[in-house]
Amino acid sequence: MSNKILVTDTEEMKLVNRQRAERTAKRRAKQSLPLLGTRHQKPLKQGADAEYHRKKSLEWYENNKAVQLKHSKITRRRRKEWFAEQYTGCEHCGNEDSRVLEWHHRDPSQKRFELAHGLSRYGKATLLEEIEKCMCICANCHRILHAEMEDAKHLNGE
Repeated sequence: MSNKILVTDTEEMKLVNRQRAERTAKRRAKQSLPLLGTRHQKPLKQGADAEYHRKKSLEWYENNKAVQLKHSKITRRRRKEWFAEQYTGCEHCGNEDSRVLEWHHRDPSQKRFELAHGLSRYGKATLLEEIEKCMCICANCHRILHAEMEDAKHLNGE
């Protein structure tokens, strides 16, 4: 039996972020640079500087690849879980199985993006704004709704 303490994903992420911040602070102290937040955007380098930084970035990634991939996997999983919590059940038939629930934009002209595609591209606030424009319906009701919309278009001569 191992004496290791099991660490949750959240605790592990906090530890990784704290270690990263400490390394950044040490490096900045060595270079006599002011301490900045970890999300500080530096201006793009040009010429030989750009090549040097590109090499350093690749080198850093190779040295920290396992941590980065684990962090990405945890982040993706959390986002999917959050997104699944937004499903309320089908507004037509009441089905609550999240595997078959979809988002239908009430007014297609107000549609900014497909919610499924926006999950990895937009923040939670933007996603929630887009969800407000939608109704949650199951796949069967969604197909029926679109078929009825197409039938209405043909009857109106559009």
